[in-house]
Amino acid sequence: MILLLMSIKEKFAELILDGRKTIELRRTRPAFPMTSKFGNAVFICYGGRIHGYCVIDCIESCTLRNQQSPKGSMLIKGWQAAACVSDREWRDYEPKYLWHIGATTRFKVPIPLASAGFSRAPQSWQYLSQNQVRAIEEAGKAEAQ
Repeated sequence: MILLLMSIKEKFAELILDGRKTIELRRTRPAFPMTSKFGNAVFICYGGRIHGYCVIDCIESCTLRNQQSPKGSMLIKGWQAAACVSDREWRDYEPKYLWHIGATTRFKVPIPLASAGFSRAPQSWQYLSQNQVRAIEEAGKAEAQ
């Protein structure tokens, strides 16, 4: 199972958690075969310096695909719309990996990043160990009480 923590801008995190943003654009990807599916594995953090801390929520399923279609195609316009980005934002992402986001779950109370043992959010994303995932889950239980 692939376990990841991904930094997301707060405006995009809300769109993802509400199910309106189903594609996340990234310039890099984890080292596993493209079109691999993984579930219960991607935690997102957002908020950053604006609120003085980051919080963690959970994406239940995600599939990675490499965008290789010709520019201007209807398929790309659909992907851009699903990513909730402008034409300029779409063009600025090269190389472009599409993280197709499936179901999401919000923790009852978002978890402050420090409560899960992290000193800072990753630049884009990072792998998580089983111990780090347990720390996130334990912090979620503690925050909810």
